[in-house]
Amino acid sequence: MQKTQRKTDAEQSDGADKAPAETLESLRAEIVRLSERIVLLEKTLGTKPAAAAAPEPKPVEEIIAPEIVLAISAAVAAYLGVEGHIRQIRLIHNYPWGQQGRVTIQASHSVGASHG
Repeated sequence: MQKTQRKTDAEQSDGADKAPAETLESLRAEIVRLSERIVLLEKTLGTKPAAAAAPEPKPVEEIIAPEIVLAISAAVAAYLGVEGHIRQIRLIHNYPWGQQGRVTIQASHSVGASHG
């Protein structure tokens, strides 16, 4: 019984050894094919003019008019009751989802006067 079992194990290992060997060979062939393709692409990209790799545009700094800064400063002072120091002003571009979010938040605040 043990001889039969050993023979079966040997047969199974021979069959199992073929599959990894075939897989290894197919992987090696694929690596060679991809390496050749990379060399071809590098040669193709190397011949294009440098204009194809355009640098990223610099962000545009939007200048806020002094009158706007003064109006914002006055609004902050009126809201706080004291003169506030403005550290930074950022322009927020008007995107519909952002505008709707602001409307929702502002609508949730109680605007009515309290009668006590």
